[in-house]
Amino acid sequence: MALLLDNCGRAETAGAARGNFWWVGCIDVQINAALRARPLDRKQLTQIADWAAVAVAVSLPWSTSATSILVVVWLLALLPSEDWGLLRQELETPAGGLPVLLVLFGVAGLFWADVSWAERFGDFARFIAC
Repeated sequence: MALLLDNCGRAETAGAARGNFWWVGCIDVQINAALRARPLDRKQLTQIADWAAVAVAVSLPWSTSATSILVVVWLLALLPSEDWGLLRQELETPAGGLPVLLVLFGVAGLFWADVSWAERFGDFARFIAC
């Protein structure tokens, strides 16, 4: 009997019967090898995030479901490509930090209000929009 190599590099006997799901492990090995061979770099992720943001803007008038899905895609592409040191440096400047601080004060103010939660969030949305 001759020995052959299958797609995953395992030796098998020619004509031998295989298990029912032999290909599952093989596909897993191939996908992992492909991901290790060429990981996405920051430039590619940034470009994907940019196009996902465009897709979110385009989908806004038509579908809330598509918009929600595209926002998740955008976040998944944006978060790994974000330069967190640069973001922290920007938040330490007055122009970057004061708006964030103002929103945090607004969120803290939600807990002191003596009205229903619906009214709190409605007023907070008007506060943020102004």
